[in-house]
Amino acid sequence: MLRSAMARGFADLPSEKVLSGDLDALPTLWTNIRSIADSTSIPRETVRRKVNDLIKDGLVKRSGQLLTITPRAFPDSRFVVDKFIRLAAVSHATVEKLVENDAPPGV
Repeated sequence: MLRSAMARGFADLPSEKVLSGDLDALPTLWTNIRSIADSTSIPRETVRRKVNDLIKDGLVKRSGQLLTITPRAFPDSRFVVDKFIRLAAVSHATVEKLVENDAPPGV
């Protein structure tokens, strides 16, 4: 989910469509099993099994070795989505303040 939320164009999607799962596809920054295993310290075989379950459930899509979440996963993960939305808002406000504080006078 985080890789999709970080993708260019994700913030421009209508939130009601994202939260309802009513999209054909999501913008994404793909990931793979190894990256998930490395970043979570979960054994690669465990990640592989869980990812295969998520694929069977239609929540993750595989293209070769690359993985992405499907629009269907967002409504099933409302708690996580709410946290992402809050994180995105706080991050955006922080970046705006940094830019504002570093802008040369008169800009």
